[in-house]
Amino acid sequence: MKIRALIIGFLLGYTSLFGQTRIDENIAIEIPGSVHQMDTVTNNASVSSFYSNNKTDSYFVMRMAVMSNGKEVQTLPNSEGLKRIYNQIIGDQIRSMSNKGFFLKNTQEVKIKDFLAYRISYKTIESQDQSGETLLLCLNGIVYIFTYSRVDHYLEKHKNEFQKSLEINSSAKQIAAVETDLKGKFSFADLISYGVVGFVLIIFFYRKTRQKSPWGINLKPIYCPSCQTKQPFIRKPANQRQALWGGHTCSKCKTEVDKYGVALTPENQGF
Repeated sequence: MKIRALIIGFLLGYTSLFGQTRIDENIAIEIPGSVHQMDTVTNNASVSSFYSNNKTDSYFVMRMAVMSNGKEVQTLPNSEGLKRIYNQIIGDQIRSMSNKGFFLKNTQEVKIKDFLAYRISYKTIESQDQSGETLLLCLNGIVYIFTYSRVDHYLEKHKNEFQKSLEINSSAKQIAAVETDLKGKFSFADLISYGVVGFVLIIFFYRKTRQKSPWGINLKPIYCPSCQTKQPFIRKPANQRQALWGGHTCSKCKTEVDKYGVALTPENQGF
């Protein structure tokens, strides 16, 4: 499993000398700064994440594909199936970002180089001003998530440069060329759009939560391990790590804990 993840990481993504990161054969985008990559491959899903952070802002790209018999499933949905895929991903993305301290501001259907996409903008609990933005794009049955968010400042210029650097292969497709579904019958495209994407996300985040990974989601109450003070569910990130991965700084004793309530030390703050 680890060998397969390394091979896919080598084939799917790299950062070139010119700053353009190739996500796969469909997508390339410029991610400023030092780009890190994390790959997860299971029997059901292939997930690749690319991220770069600095003192001002954060850049994040995720690629998600369904796996079947060791191969990626790249079946094109019909137009209705595509909308259902987006509705599922939008809900999951909003919940994921709220766990990092970013809350829904609005969503908008947009066109990116003639492909249907969705834009999600976020605010923080202390301000109505925009603090982050996500673009969702589904191509060749693969879901791509591009997120720009503030660490210390939200810079519209940086966000625009990040999104405008997106390159899409001219051969990429979004929906089936011919609608072949018959009324009253359940097509394979419908199977993908209704459940597979949601199942992939559930499996991925469930595994990461059990492993207490930074990618997991913890909805249980957190108590400071030093003074047992209950930490608020809604919080203001105190640093870059908390903005990206969650966690708290105890208001009473200033102990910093991760999203699972484990006290952080210099030794356990890495990935």
